Amino acid sequence: MRSAISFLTPLGGARAPTPEALAWFPVVGLVLGLALGGLWWGGAQVWSTGLAAAVVVAADLGLTGLLHVDGLADAADGLLAPMSRRRRLEVMAEPGVGA
Repeated sequence: MRSAISFLTPLGGARAPTPEALAWFPVVGLVLGLALGGLWWGGAQVWSTGLAAAVVVAADLGLTGLLHVDGLADAADGLLAPMSRRRRLEVMAEPGVGA
């Protein structure tokens, strides 16, 4: 479980997931989802809908270490540049942005 947490969140240091960690991904996702859902529910009671949404999105980005933004950037690197299909897949697999 520790490997799943460290891959999906900034907690515990950056570590590549082990095959055993993959089984814990749904559990970690459920905990994150419940935390963010609770934040949304509580925030919507106190703040305007827009502010509550902004707080939840910021919390999501913080709790996941911008993992979704990194995936979006990798996809944009591969899909928007004019190159062959093989090269697109290589670029999307590279960890750096702008490859």
